Amino acid sequence: MCLDQRSSSGRPLATKQPVQNACTVLGCRTSGLTSNDFGKLHAGNLRILRNLILQDGTEFTKVWTKSSKSLISYESGRIYFENYRNCYSSLTAEPQVLYELPRRSKAEKIEDSLLCQCPLEKVLSQASQQKPFLLALTANNWLYCLSADTGETLQKVFGKSVVDVLLSQGVLAVSHSSKCVKLYSLEYIVKKFRTTELVLGQQCDLYGAKGTVGEVPYGIPVNIQIKECPPVLFEMSYLDNGIQIGGHPWHYIYTPNHKKHKGTHHICSIRDGTLAKNGVQDMKCDSLEADWIFFHPDDSGRIIHAGPSTINVLKIIEGKEVDTNYEVIRDFSIITSRDRSATSKVTVTSSGRTVKRRFQQLDDDPEQETFKMAKYEDELDLLAIVDVSPTAEDVGQASVRLYDNKSGGLMKRITLNEPWDVTYSHEVYLDRDTVIHIEQERNNSFCCHVYKMNRKSS
Repeated sequence: MCLDQRSSSGRPLATKQPVQNACTVLGCRTSGLTSNDFGKLHAGNLRILRNLILQDGTEFTKVWTKSSKSLISYESGRIYFENYRNCYSSLTAEPQVLYELPRRSKAEKIEDSLLCQCPLEKVLSQASQQKPFLLALTANNWLYCLSADTGETLQKVFGKSVVDVLLSQGVLAVSHSSKCVKLYSLEYIVKKFRTTELVLGQQCDLYGAKGTVGEVPYGIPVNIQIKECPPVLFEMSYLDNGIQIGGHPWHYIYTPNHKKHKGTHHICSIRDGTLAKNGVQDMKCDSLEADWIFFHPDDSGRIIHAGPSTINVLKIIEGKEVDTNYEVIRDFSIITSRDRSATSKVTVTSSGRTVKRRFQQLDDDPEQETFKMAKYEDELDLLAIVDVSPTAEDVGQASVRLYDNKSGGLMKRITLNEPWDVTYSHEVYLDRDTVIHIEQERNNSFCCHVYKMNRKSS
């Protein structure tokens, strides 16, 4: 018996769908002719959205503004106010209230939170567990989601010099006041030092106290007792800004712990610590704020090195010389639009007299166009660069530049309406068709501005 062949009028496979323009794709979908691959559908939707955003007839319009006396936070389409008590969704045409928690006492005030989302490749036992949820830590040391406190880092094991702890991809990174970072395996710690396995909702009498795991007031008792220091996977001393690990193959970025290396960033192989060729990156910028460097969030292994006037996108390649394992080269650069002649220390008057300035203008001087931050929009594959230009007033004018992530070409520029005061903190987010600007105001309050994509009428 032979298999029936698919009819040409049936739904095409994801690998067989031809390349079409946006209007044709949307027209076919209304007729039911579309790919049965959800990932391909989603990627196609994002390509259409990207093309719409980058068209000349598209602009971003401010649709919403809200102030708060407490810090405002943003994460994955949600804007949090009043210490995470009020939550707004930014996915709608105008932000709308998702929920508002009841007021709590000072002891129960939320101090910090973490948005948790299940990885797409993992399926949990209950469908409700697949949805994102917020872990909130209160002042009285309770973890809500509403769950309880899960433990603490023991300084008697890792040393009294511990100043910070970070957990990422199964690695526990411990920072010390001596400017040293040590990495440990979380899997090793859990397997070796877990005293008993706890199950939410079950009775427990650990350490003589009885109660139900996860319920008030018992909570989740500490079931990991670290009695000795686990094996150190990686250790490195640094001068400033800690250590970053990434790249293909694995490399790390740090500043050696000596004042002569201040302002430089060294890129070394994590396998043997060998410095890559051209691995010392020095922006040589004279500014109040230091330049910043990090591995590109797009998992390409590239590196973004940003300063007040220049942003370099670097990549690590195999060395072309026999004695060189790896080499750092420049993929592309983004430079501010500055009048280079205006920064000259010497000027000549109309009478021919030479005048030398007594001070040197800083690279991040508010009187010049300056880069403030660099973000990556992974779904649109765009680099979002925030620059601030001087105005006639004492405040700057900010704009969000959108660059192609692969070529570095400028695709679009979005102007923010509100003035940018460089003396106060700012955060800017690009999330699909939404731009969010959170700023600190002069009266020590905070304000959130939301911009939405808008098509000009022909």
